[in-house]
Amino acid sequence: MSRISLVVKVTNGCNLRCKYCYNGEEGFKPKKLSLEHFDKALRMLAKENNEIVVIWHGGEPLTCGIDYYKKAMKIEEELKLDYNVEIENHVQTNGTLINNEWVKFFIKNKFKVGMSFDGIHNETYRGETQKTLNAMDLLKKNK
Repeated sequence: MSRISLVVKVTNGCNLRCKYCYNGEEGFKPKKLSLEHFDKALRMLAKENNEIVVIWHGGEPLTCGIDYYKKAMKIEEELKLDYNVEIENHVQTNGTLINNEWVKFFIKNKFKVGMSFDGIHNETYRGETQKTLNAMDLLKKNK
């Protein structure tokens, strides 16, 4: 078995303006990776690997919207059938956009969720601390 990870920088767009973020140099452009390009990248990897870990990153990847990810999951389902490949999804998020709809989506699609948080300095460097903490609680509550 061969396993490979694909880090998908899906957008530079972000709803925060962290003081140290390198995306600020590029202006937090909200452009999204096209789903056609995502499909091509996965197909290339699926030809030589039977396990793919997709790590959704950004900017803030959830700014692409839940419909974007629903379409991406359909692409993955097709690839699973076409190539007999296993695909695992992870997302690295600031958590501020997570709500019940996102949690249901993550559960349904078996996403592993990583959240960025700057501890006691979060409010100084990132802001929206309470939204992030609320998202952590919501995720924990839903396991």
